[in-house]
Amino acid sequence: MSLLLTLSACQFLVEIREVPTDVEFGGVVYNGVVTGEDDERLTEGTVDFMVPTVDLGEDRQALIDNEKLWEASQPYSSSPGYWEVTLPAEIELVVRLETEGSYPSVFAGESPAWTGFWYAGVLFSWDREYTAGFLEDLADQLGVSLDDLDDGESVHLWGVVRDDDEAQRLEGRHITVTDGAGEEAQIHAFELTEDGVLAENLGAPVHYFFALNLAPGDIQLRLEGSGGGTVTEHYPTLGGDMIGAWWLGVPL
Repeated sequence: MSLLLTLSACQFLVEIREVPTDVEFGGVVYNGVVTGEDDERLTEGTVDFMVPTVDLGEDRQALIDNEKLWEASQPYSSSPGYWEVTLPAEIELVVRLETEGSYPSVFAGESPAWTGFWYAGVLFSWDREYTAGFLEDLADQLGVSLDDLDDGESVHLWGVVRDDDEAQRLEGRHITVTDGAGEEAQIHAFELTEDGVLAENLGAPVHYFFALNLAPGDIQLRLEGSGGGTVTEHYPTLGGDMIGAWWLGVPL
């Protein structure tokens, strides 16, 4: 009898459990690119979650009222740099970080099906000194001009795939970035060799890729996998933004 009662109770709990429409999503945000050494948490500024189709020129409060933008906050005084937000479950999202000393930082993703956490290190701000120095060195090596983000006229994109398996499925020639003016950007794709050297590669694998001097607006990134599958990410941007197209999965 006890066993039957226990089974009945378990079945009852399963039957009445409902899939949530809203979820709590939280995690640490870092101030600067994460290196694993003395990483600083982001404690000042804004961390906004928004739908990819958002018009950033619209009034901020109107976006919040119309459920197109959700503001994250730091709910625990004992854990500065830990941010949390309430979101609709399982929707595509863009995350925008703004803080002094960094370029406005834009990432894409989706909300979880249940209350959960993002991995530490996936969200961070693009520190101006580090980012500008790295991109200037890259542009010099490529022999291309680089717009200054502080002029507020352009956007840069830095892409990183999730792991080596994803990199093996991606060819440089199968990465497409279309900027806010509808122009297709030049892609600079790189393989990270066993010696730790970045080598340009139009084929596979691709571990890192860049698109520079993009017109702001709805910037679209399209990846095609080795089997012909495609995925497209949308990044709503303003001039001066830095897109972190990081942790990307490549379709089959």
